Amino acid sequence: MLLRAQHYQTVEDYAGIEEGSPHKHEYYNGSVFVMAGASVRHNRISRNTLNIFQNKLRGSGCEAFGSDMRIRTPGGLWTYPDVMVVCGELQVRKEKGIEAICNPRLLVEVLSDSTRDYDRNDKFALCRAIPDFCEYLLIEQDLLAVEQYVPGPHTDRAKKRSWKLRRHTAPAAPVKLASLPVELTFAEIYEQTGLI
Repeated sequence: MLLRAQHYQTVEDYAGIEEGSPHKHEYYNGSVFVMAGASVRHNRISRNTLNIFQNKLRGSGCEAFGSDMRIRTPGGLWTYPDVMVVCGELQVRKEKGIEAICNPRLLVEVLSDSTRDYDRNDKFALCRAIPDFCEYLLIEQDLLAVEQYVPGPHTDRAKKRSWKLRRHTAPAAPVKLASLPVELTFAEIYEQTGLI
């Protein structure tokens, strides 16, 4: 769950909070949000998904990162996705003693009751402004379901892109990514979760 700070915070304030805290925080528009801990199942799905990308992208020029690496969107959201993939040269922004990746190609969030609406709506809206971002996976943690968002028909990048949703609920069918030469299976994603 995200808990909102009570007064305006600067990026420098955010950096100080992050440095001295055992918890991770998001920052956006003057507010710092505490990121609540995740369940065992959430952690297993995140770990499994990160491992899938690390193994399948080896030698490809793309690199996967887990939930300890933050991103920064052009609109000023500093956040920690559960998994991200970056292809090509890593673009890192350093500001006030903290760093964030600015060019993820793919982002993955494992959904919980407290973050589901935020991940689908506000966070996704802010992430869509990242120029290199072209695929978003939302993985349910309590049932076998993956939502895959990909840009619609190619349009001028200066204009808003529409995004298409593909829902995956058939455990036997792989999730074929549009932005990477990778397929994910439900067996890999949900290993050790008791759901498969």
